[in-house]
Amino acid sequence: MDQLFSTSKKPTRSVLTVHRILSTPSGASVVKEPKHLSKKRKVESNSEVEGDDTTPCNQHSEDDISSPKTDPRMKKTNAFDWSLVAAADERNERASEVAVSYARMYGLIVDFFADREIIAALGLNEAERARCGHGPSTIAFALADFPELAEDIDQELTEVLHIVKNAAANAMVSQWPNLFTVAIASSANYSNIADKQSWLSDIQLFLQDDQFLHDSFDPRYPTLASPIPFSSDLLSAVMSKVAFDRNDSRTSARVWPNLFSPIPISFVAFISAVIRSMLEDYEKLQPLRVTGDGDRTYLQELYRLYYSKMQDFKKDDTDRVTHLLKRITDRCFAHGKISPSQLPQEPNSFAARVRSVIE
Repeated sequence: MDQLFSTSKKPTRSVLTVHRILSTPSGASVVKEPKHLSKKRKVESNSEVEGDDTTPCNQHSEDDISSPKTDPRMKKTNAFDWSLVAAADERNERASEVAVSYARMYGLIVDFFADREIIAALGLNEAERARCGHGPSTIAFALADFPELAEDIDQELTEVLHIVKNAAANAMVSQWPNLFTVAIASSANYSNIADKQSWLSDIQLFLQDDQFLHDSFDPRYPTLASPIPFSSDLLSAVMSKVAFDRNDSRTSARVWPNLFSPIPISFVAFISAVIRSMLEDYEKLQPLRVTGDGDRTYLQELYRLYYSKMQDFKKDDTDRVTHLLKRITDRCFAHGKISPSQLPQEPNSFAARVRSVIE
């Protein structure tokens, strides 16, 4: 499998050392202690905190809204009694599951292209916060104790990319059946296209000025398309399948619902980038790209482009973007049969930490 980083050398940093290394869309990294921790204590940047299954969690600060017993998110998405875990390997297995789930969410709405070891460290920190009820904790999980976690996360995110492309292919077949068959959209099998020149001309119209992102666009009737970018039902159709699938309990919006309400513009940008890369492959009559380092580098460039476009759009017309994101959010939550009015309340520190990097 193509790797974005080397895992031959085991990391020695504690989770605490890197749990605020958050990659921004521009590719820069930020290292910052969360306010609710920095106010409570001073931590050496390279310190390792050893812990076992009985490691106590620090007391919750006054601004935490929930305790381990009452936190609704613990009951809904982390229904696991850590106090019953007697063996370290069982505890670590559960921590790995939480970290991989976190990575899936992080890849969709924060930064799919971030260093996998950094995502692993962030995920382990979230596992520790789950164990301690999402309050300040002693960070008992050390990244060095999970030598395969970064590779597991890379495999998970590669699978996520496959899921996104499959969802996009199916959505294209549904919306433009006169142009796309399952063989074409999913397998890039162009052998049964009767008039390739005409078909390629239609694909080029999709790509021209990003018309595929406009609602009601059809290359045969291009003047009927909405002038509003990022308004295409194609986006919400793909997002619904990828993050809100009610038949898959692992889908991120079912595990982290508040982080998808409203839909982050980073999620819109990522899905837009993947669909664009697929259309460009179709235009060249070549197989769909997925795993190569060079392919991911190009996908990252597309992602940055669409993220920037969404940010500019938001600056120019905040109300319209707000309305657009609400419409996408409503459709996605309806697809997943999740009621936004009944979402569990996230502890302030966690929600703020993630929102600070996705918007």
